[in-house]
Amino acid sequence: MANVFLVNTLKTKDGRLLDIKKCESLLKRIKGVIAAKVAINEQDHTCEAYILAGPARSTNQIEKDARTVIEGAFETHVPAKIVVCQIHQALESVVLKERIRLCEVTTKLVEDAAEVAVKLALEDRHTCASCRGTGGQTSIARLACAATLAGIEKLVPGTRLSIAEVKFIQFSNYSIVTALVQAEISGAECKTFLGSCLVDSGTYAGIAVGGARSVLNALNRVIEKAIR
Repeated sequence: MANVFLVNTLKTKDGRLLDIKKCESLLKRIKGVIAAKVAINEQDHTCEAYILAGPARSTNQIEKDARTVIEGAFETHVPAKIVVCQIHQALESVVLKERIRLCEVTTKLVEDAAEVAVKLALEDRHTCASCRGTGGQTSIARLACAATLAGIEKLVPGTRLSIAEVKFIQFSNYSIVTALVQAEISGAECKTFLGSCLVDSGTYAGIAVGGARSVLNALNRVIEKAIR
């Protein structure tokens, strides 16, 4: 059986260059398409296209447009198998094409009070959330976790997140922030997830970064799997 594999470009026996990344980019511009992946058979150069689409248009309409795009992108007729999968409207808004990124964490201390602000990004969208409370290592870690959860809820509609427990643990020469997070995603049953992060330094700034990263470590993969 011939192998089907993913590459950026593929040169055919007659010298034609099939630009797969270009084809995927064009497929994503079709109305109603959320994501697309193209694979080429290495022996007979037939094409397989896998498309994730919203409910606004029929799969037949999307398949017809996709076939036109594929032939236009490759500038020749390429036998193509096209698979279109539609998702519910409630999930369409929370499809992630990449993981949530931690951009910045800032910590402000005024006497016994503390404020931690977290900046997050998802694709080309950014958000900022902050939480206030008392000082102290565990408290700073909890504030960072809470601010991160608030930011995720802004970036990913349909999520309900809360902190079950946060621990700042020191042993030997190392420090770790551990976060236990309760998550309800797109109406699914509420579940508890654990994330942790090795703290780079024992400063409040380092602990705050560790708190934010522990939440992302707990939830990023979970959110991705929930919406596939």
